[in-house]
Amino acid sequence: MISPISLTSALKKKRTALGLTQSELSQKSKISLQNIQVIESGRGNPSYDTLAKLFSALEMEIQVFDKTFDWDLLISFGLPLTSSKKTAPPFQPTIESLFGCLQGACFSLRNNPNQADFDRKKLCIEAMLLSLQLHYTPLYKSKIKNKKNVHSFYPREITGHHIKLKRIILDRISKYL
Repeated sequence: MISPISLTSALKKKRTALGLTQSELSQKSKISLQNIQVIESGRGNPSYDTLAKLFSALEMEIQVFDKTFDWDLLISFGLPLTSSKKTAPPFQPTIESLFGCLQGACFSLRNNPNQADFDRKKLCIEAMLLSLQLHYTPLYKSKIKNKKNVHSFYPREITGHHIKLKRIILDRISKYL
């Protein structure tokens, strides 16, 4: 989770990286210069609408995830976390819903490394990313590679566990991808 201080520093860092002054950002985002100054100083309490305008002007996006990720939903998409009965997703799986679940899972792992079965969940996410990258390359490149919070879970070293899980995942996701 990003704290308000790091959020304001991220906004300022991106603004300066784009070579924008606060005044230029004000014009581009339609947010007053005074409001931008207050936000960047860490004294502001911007609304979601204000943040959305600023993020859009800075070519950034806001993503909100539930703190308690529903791992059963990702299991229903084919993540082999359990060997119990296969459950169908509560709705027709789509590429967007799968990638949304992957983002939520990666967010959950990154922000809660002490959760139960962390290593197993991480291994399964790595195997799913490996499966998508090797067998659904165009989808992986368009949906995941540019999402650093997800792509960072791609395995650095592929193990036998990854290969075994990859086979299970491919069997499951081939039904809807």
